[in-house]
Amino acid sequence: NASASSVIAYPDLVPGIRLTSKKFFADLSFQQVSIFSKRGIGGAIGSPSRLSPHYCFSIGKKIVLFDINNIVVAANIRGSLKGLPSAELTVVEYIYKRFGYGVSVRSKNYVAGILQFRVLKNLVVGMAYDLSMNKSFGASPHNAEIMVGLTPLFNG
Repeated sequence: NASASSVIAYPDLVPGIRLTSKKFFADLSFQQVSIFSKRGIGGAIGSPSRLSPHYCFSIGKKIVLFDINNIVVAANIRGSLKGLPSAELTVVEYIYKRFGYGVSVRSKNYVAGILQFRVLKNLVVGMAYDLSMNKSFGASPHNAEIMVGLTPLFNG
């Protein structure tokens, strides 16, 4: 049984598709389609309950400020087929298309800080740190995610 201060991780492959132009994008992805229970480094996480697949639909706009940086504003809808979706607003500033930082607010429940680094043209590594703003703060005040994004290059 892991304590609240333990670091426990479980991998999740998130398939999705993104349609993009120079100023707008829309994407759809699915989470928890590769894992069905919370198991990872350190064993089981919480109860033996099953994880249901979730979807995330995003639409956003890129605003070019200067030659070296731009801001991306995105609205996200997340949910499962069983429940009501939640809304999220994300704002990230990118510098030289290499480094990004920003904030995300999810339905008055969570606020997250985001850092991203573009390692290669098609490889992005990032971290998000979520802080709870609701009643679950006492039981689970924060969460950290490490993300690796690999994009296949078509015609390029």
